[in-house]
Amino acid sequence: MSNRIARILTLLLCPMAVFGIASASAGGATPPVEEPIWPGAAPDLEAFEPLEDETHHVDEPKGRLKGAFHVSTPTLSVMTPSDAPASGTTIVVFPGGGFRSVVLGKEGYDVADWLNSLGIAAVVVKYRTRPRDLHWDDEPERNERVMAAIAADARRAIRIVRVRAPEWGGDPNKIGVMGFSAGGLLAIQTMVSPLPAQPDSKDPAGRVGSRPDFACLVYPGIEEKMVFKDLPQDLPPTFVVNAADDSKTAGMMCLAFYAALQQASAPSELHLFQRGEHGFGTGVRGGAVAAWMTLFQTWLGENGLLVEKP
Repeated sequence: MSNRIARILTLLLCPMAVFGIASASAGGATPPVEEPIWPGAAPDLEAFEPLEDETHHVDEPKGRLKGAFHVSTPTLSVMTPSDAPASGTTIVVFPGGGFRSVVLGKEGYDVADWLNSLGIAAVVVKYRTRPRDLHWDDEPERNERVMAAIAADARRAIRIVRVRAPEWGGDPNKIGVMGFSAGGLLAIQTMVSPLPAQPDSKDPAGRVGSRPDFACLVYPGIEEKMVFKDLPQDLPPTFVVNAADDSKTAGMMCLAFYAALQQASAPSELHLFQRGEHGFGTGVRGGAVAAWMTLFQTWLGENGLLVEKP
């Protein structure tokens, strides 16, 4: 990726009209229901042309998507707790995929299943993906337009969830983000340059802000060339985890981002494991890095985001 990505941290894009979301219980026989983020065509779709037909990898045993490619219609899939007491917390999940695909299985729906078991509602975002013909070092203006449009998908997703959370027992002030790899970069963007609420907006989503109330960054896509200076002083509590041997997302760059969070007085916690490489997801590979989920659960409890034990 080019360091031009860093510049999109300051881009603010306007929302569009109304929306609707369906929900599905975790672990159910039916796959989660996808609903579009934008009414009609997504904004600045011209930058993605020529559009290709969306293709999928399917997890046959679970009857739901493992991955999506050539995405031009971004969607949300809401998964709510069925067996655990609802905590009122909702987490918007941004899977990875290098912005060429969206890894909806191990970094999306599988994560949502786990969050549901903790009493947390999860919203998996299938954001737009970069055109196959667009390379990082070519067409700088088009690159910025494409990446800004993907960031707009992420910000609008948070706004929609904040408005609709009460419908599935959620608290609008307990909306978090969880991003994996490329999705971690999207999560950082929502933290660093959120859209403010526009009380007079005709769009219900526009009347609320897009700043998350907390964040979890799992092997986030932070480049060595990205510099985090003068971060805002109102950043939300943040949990960061990576493996030191992660070559794809420069695992050690999490140290630099964590230092920037501390400089900005943001409540934050960092776990950098010796081994784990990239894409350890929900810890199915085993090893010490699999403990990140237990550590994150503890962190959620310490920040008042889980159901309090009697």
